[in-house]
Amino acid sequence: MTAQLLDLISQEEVKSLTGYERPFDQARVLRQHGIFYVERKDGSLAVTLHAVHNPAPWKPKAKKSAINLDAIAG
Repeated sequence: MTAQLLDLISQEEVKSLTGYERPFDQARVLRQHGIFYVERKDGSLAVTLHAVHNPAPWKPKAKKSAINLDAIAG
């Protein structure tokens, strides 16, 4: 395995990449963009340089809209 595959980006770089400081918000942005991460024991996120440069080709599924029962009942 090459060293680049294991190179972790710093927490400051994760903040800069996502635009958020809280790991919960960072994780949401990373998921939206198909970037793999691991949540550490302390709640921070571990992200490799490889994951940033090679995001998953899939997009998250859109949430299904709920049926508005008030609109049906007259």
